[in-house]
Amino acid sequence: MALARPERAVPRLLTQAVVLPAALSALVALVLVGEVRALTSVARWVQHTDQVIDVAHHLERVLIEVASEAGKGATFTLRLPATVAGQNFQRAS
Repeated sequence: MALARPERAVPRLLTQAVVLPAALSALVALVLVGEVRALTSVARWVQHTDQVIDVAHHLERVLIEVASEAGKGATFTLRLPATVAGQNFQRAS
């Protein structure tokens, strides 16, 4: 049985011990960067959705008044500001 010559074994060992793990690490790093970018995009979308919902709740509190009495039910009052081209209109009394 002949032993492999050391001159030929060293490059192969270097390839197995250094190059292959480095290449796999680079591949994993690229996959992780892609995942982080995707998660960041989704997080921005969710944050925007939360902001829109918050604005809608605020408008609901400002524009809709609810009053209820036992036996009579509920009364909803909706207030809409009337503005045209920057001018406010007041209701005539």
